[in-house]
Amino acid sequence: MDVSKFREVSDQLAGRLSVSLITIALLSLVIVLQQFFINSRSEIVIERPMFQDDREIKYVRDQLTESVAVVWAYNAVMIFGNVSPENYKFVRATAYSMLGSDVSARLKIAHDRQVLKMNEQKISITFIPEDAQFDEKTGVVTITGIRLIRSLAKDEKESKPQRDKYQYQVTIALMGFRPYVDDWKEGTLE
Repeated sequence: MDVSKFREVSDQLAGRLSVSLITIALLSLVIVLQQFFINSRSEIVIERPMFQDDREIKYVRDQLTESVAVVWAYNAVMIFGNVSPENYKFVRATAYSMLGSDVSARLKIAHDRQVLKMNEQKISITFIPEDAQFDEKTGVVTITGIRLIRSLAKDEKESKPQRDKYQYQVTIALMGFRPYVDDWKEGTLE
């Protein structure tokens, strides 16, 4: 065995390890400084939130703003108002974390029943939002739109879908900078 070759390889590896350790230390410092900066701020602005490309979201620590409430409620309604047998496994695994614990439990039971009913009756249920209103006093966002119920049965595929005016009332709460759904009501409008 050539000891000089072994030492040469060892020195090169030690140099690379030193560079890696310095890089890790610098990245750790950046993360700590970023966390300190975020924790010391009372307001954060996000320029282009999901589903709302035309306006920014303004987060204020422990204070619900209209932009946060409307976007958060809209996203929740788009996810939970369009639950289907095809996407329910994904929704169940990921999306219930945006809900408070009692709301999550209620919606899981309701969605289990809805998905079972959709499979039995071979139907598809979709929600198309039309309007969102925010009540600043209560933190409730009311989203109205059309709920379409379509038959997926082969002999009824050409039939017109059932169209209902439908409404969601979503109460948004804030813990630090983390919004979550604190209450959920839905139903057909007369």
